[in-house]
Amino acid sequence: MVGEFSTRGHTGLRPSHATVLAHLPFEGARITELASSVGVTKQAIGLAVDELERLGYVERAADPGDGRAKLVRFTARGRAFLRDSERIVSSVWEEY
Repeated sequence: MVGEFSTRGHTGLRPSHATVLAHLPFEGARITELASSVGVTKQAIGLAVDELERLGYVERAADPGDGRAKLVRFTARGRAFLRDSERIVSSVWEEY
């Protein structure tokens, strides 16, 4: 399955990134919400988000409900990863 992601251009991802991506709501979430959802510290999520941001899968944007806060949300590349993930998992289930 990892090879399938690579052939679709999704390189540089690690298991810790997958945890964040799996818990990130499509509309985005604050770091504190992600940390609580995953069950790790804000610092650990912050590091993973920094890496995902460098890889182009997520971005930090102003929270429309609170201008002081930032939301982590998917970029176009992140949304493509979600679509590809769904296709890959579906094909694995079909083969199973």
